[in-house]
Amino acid sequence: MPAVIEQLQQMDGVYPDDIAGFRRSSGGSIQGRLLGLDLSICRCEDLPSLDLPANSLGDIDVDYFVTVPGDALWTDPAAVAGALKELARDPSIITISRSLTSGFTPPRYQTLAEDLAVVLGDGGGND
Repeated sequence: MPAVIEQLQQMDGVYPDDIAGFRRSSGGSIQGRLLGLDLSICRCEDLPSLDLPANSLGDIDVDYFVTVPGDALWTDPAAVAGALKELARDPSIITISRSLTSGFTPPRYQTLAEDLAVVLGDGGGND
């Protein structure tokens, strides 16, 4: 996942030493510590193999589902939300980030966060 590392390098407050601490797990995810939090980054198909603590938080960024360029959905958001819901011990700790004001999510997908919240059983806290 070289693109993930490249994106991390562009975040404010992330330093080379932080990124150097990330390692690929045997299950395929990338794990490390960032901004004081343990972080696991993985593909949807790797979610079932994650061994997460009971108090783990989940976050869905709506712009993840949209290709750039092209502004089209590249995967089924409901399938990803369903996989997260299966993994989460408490779906109410899954947040959904719209990314509308930042310009990362095209306006035509502005209702995607609400649609995902329905899949999660209204457990997704929208921000």
